[in-house]
Amino acid sequence: MLRERALASVDDPNTTLLYTGRPDDITSTVRVRAWKPGEVPPAVFQTTSMDRFRGIERLGVSHIGRMMIRRSLRGKLVLPSLLAGGYEFLVGERGA
Repeated sequence: MLRERALASVDDPNTTLLYTGRPDDITSTVRVRAWKPGEVPPAVFQTTSMDRFRGIERLGVSHIGRMMIRRSLRGKLVLPSLLAGGYEFLVGERGA
């Protein structure tokens, strides 16, 4: 079952940590970030070369990264489940 926890970060308030398992026994995790149109921080915009995408400032933007899966579960359905859950979260709750 996919769970979520919003990261309490003043520097990156648009970040959410998704994970599978229980808080005391996490089996996988991924960091997702989402911004409304025109709200991508300048440093992220530059680092990810978003200027290559004409008109991107008019779109909601998401970044999925920093994924970890327990070694014994690699090659199983955890990865696609985590990505599907991340997509559902971003589209459903963040409107990204």
